[in-house]
Amino acid sequence: MKTTTKIIIGLIAVTYLLPFTGFEIERTTEKVFLHTSVRASFKAKEATAMASYAVYSDQLNTDQYRIMLIPDDKVGGIVVDYPAELVEVSLSKGVLQINKTKRIAQLDRNSISYYITKIDPQKDPNEEDSTEDAPANVIVYIKAPTKTIKTLLANQKAFYMAFGTLDLQDLDLETLDIQKNISLSLRRCTIKNATINIGPQLLTTYKTRINNLTLYTKAYSSISTSIDEQEGTYVNHLVLKAASDIILNHTAYGHIKVEKINTMPLSITLNNIQENAILK
Repeated sequence: MKTTTKIIIGLIAVTYLLPFTGFEIERTTEKVFLHTSVRASFKAKEATAMASYAVYSDQLNTDQYRIMLIPDDKVGGIVVDYPAELVEVSLSKGVLQINKTKRIAQLDRNSISYYITKIDPQKDPNEEDSTEDAPANVIVYIKAPTKTIKTLLANQKAFYMAFGTLDLQDLDLETLDIQKNISLSLRRCTIKNATINIGPQLLTTYKTRINNLTLYTKAYSSISTSIDEQEGTYVNHLVLKAASDIILNHTAYGHIKVEKINTMPLSITLNNIQENAILK
């Protein structure tokens, strides 16, 4: 075959393949948006345990991924409302499981970036007012009878979260024992005795009253246990098992006792002291 003929055939082949090559490049560089507004529902008659394996530490802060346990004695079992493009829910051997979707797993395997957004999925994500920086919260709502929620919380082995914030609402509890490396939010709760050991994470309280609270404080790298006492928070007796510094709102506590659990210097800061206080 003559050289001229070879060149012509080669040019034809390149011309033929270019559209397909271009399509492949465009496909792999296209932005992938996952929308929190696309919701789905899962129902189960009962569950003996709950486990959330979804981790979004590269995309979200811990307070942006939340599992909300909501007591509702009118539901006939367990009802889960979740963002279908981000998590999938299933029941296996009595365990309610929350995982990343298969699509996200595939994106992760192929090292393809994706953006979590609350933008309306009907909009063109490439429009000027659409952005991957739009704030997004991945929230899983779990409604269940009060008895079911109390049973799950009563057994450390019956509840697992790999990442995020556990949000407890409208609960009246004799005891609460949380020993997980997750953030914890208590809203409109009344608790007689609570032991909270959440590592270097955030405890948030809102309109919550606790008679006796034992709180462990720890530090890891540049972060440490912190507490945000919002409106209506009151703890009658607080025992700090302290291994790291912490800032407290003095008006939220009746009595505070500090017990050091290591030999490092410790700093406890009390804000909003509005009346006589005995400090030792």
